[in-house]
Amino acid sequence: MATQHRKRTGAGFVATAAVMLAFTAIGPAKAVTFAEFATPTPSSSPNEAVLGADGNVWFTESNSGANKIAKVTTAGVITEYAVPSAGAGPSGVALGPDGNVWFTEAGLGANKIAKVTPAGVITEYPVPDANAKPRGITTGPDGNMWVTLPGVQKLARMTLAGVWTTYRMPNGTDAFKVITGPDNNLWLTETGSGKIGKFTMATSKFTHYSIPTANSQPNGLTVGPDGKLWFTEAGTSKVGSITTAGVFGAEFTIPTANSQPKMIVNGPGGLLWFCEYGLAANKVSSVTTAGVFAENAVPTAQSSPFGIAVGSDNNLWFTENTGHKVGRLTP
Repeated sequence: MATQHRKRTGAGFVATAAVMLAFTAIGPAKAVTFAEFATPTPSSSPNEAVLGADGNVWFTESNSGANKIAKVTTAGVITEYAVPSAGAGPSGVALGPDGNVWFTEAGLGANKIAKVTPAGVITEYPVPDANAKPRGITTGPDGNMWVTLPGVQKLARMTLAGVWTTYRMPNGTDAFKVITGPDNNLWLTETGSGKIGKFTMATSKFTHYSIPTANSQPNGLTVGPDGKLWFTEAGTSKVGSITTAGVFGAEFTIPTANSQPKMIVNGPGGLLWFCEYGLAANKVSSVTTAGVFAENAVPTAQSSPFGIAVGSDNNLWFTENTGHKVGRLTP
């Protein structure tokens, strides 16, 4: 079914690195350096992040008072673009096969996904299911955009022309994050049920794997340097892995209790880098595939680091959800 869409160029707001803090944290490995850049819009609540085709890191600003998609250069210059739909709740974000950045609008007032060009032109596409709360988004191996719809317990595919196909997940499962795996299938974190899901492209069938630790609340998901799927467990403060055959590896406990890990990426040094969202943690950390952690405290207290991406400068760029900043960690 083809859907209607509308196009609008969001108003751009540009800011230099007005707020920049240098900080060094000593962990088990080498020192790292932090820099922080305040978003031009106060109380923006920056959310997920991704490296764009233009070499900038793009991130969503989910607070209703912001309601924007933004980018930050490697020099820390932030530009914001207003999302056309009010109360959109910009959330998940991904680089599309067309070179544009795609993001989800989880707010009930919007219920859309959208794309933004490097120049800031935004086009929105309504989700066919009401109250779907679109959350995770990724480019699939078929060149289409795939989206999780936790509000209606579905996984959806949308072509770049705006044609939707939805797939109901068994047993009312609500998927959060979705990525393309090394096996060219789609992999998902099923936060509520404590499972990792797989959607086999060839058969359009779901397979669910229960994480060994109960109440795990899987959140972020990425492909590791070892070809496994690595995920964070916000409920148990662990990082775990699973092979494409569905075999779980060891679950590694993060040194800081109640760290509430969120997004995770395969980053510099062959390490998995992730955000510790918990107020008592407030760190950006790394873990080896053998389970060796290095934690790094974010300079701004209680900033709630959430999204993370590897920048074109090979540094780690992360969002501070309650600090309303974007941070840069130089390994």
